[in-house]
Amino acid sequence: MRGRIQHIRQRVSLILKMLSVLVLLAGAGDVLAARDLSRREFRQELRFAADMAERGLWREAMFRWKRLLEQRPDEPRLLNNLAVAHEAIGEHEQAIALYARALELTSERNIATNHQLALQILEQRSNDEREDVEGEFDP
Repeated sequence: MRGRIQHIRQRVSLILKMLSVLVLLAGAGDVLAARDLSRREFRQELRFAADMAERGLWREAMFRWKRLLEQRPDEPRLLNNLAVAHEAIGEHEQAIALYARALELTSERNIATNHQLALQILEQRSNDEREDVEGEFDP
């Protein structure tokens, strides 16, 4: 159990680092060409969401990324960021679905890596739960 917690902490740390890079990349790309928010407002919202994630305020970050996705529903980097947030709060199934959707739109290696790691964590969690149930029935 302790090893799993350490693994999750390392994973969240890695995700935060990658998230920072994604925010910088998104700031330079066409993701800022929002319809409802001005370019400046969109960028501010993106930075604010990343700041909230770095502070561990994942639900606030999710709210912001969902708002931005309303304007850019096919932006893979935003889908990735939202997936990271879902993963950070333990909603691995939702994270995997978002990663998969992002991968339908792009083949960016970091998104593919995030998707694979989320699948591995979900599989490990499933194995751990199965072991816990089996252990309950041992004499």
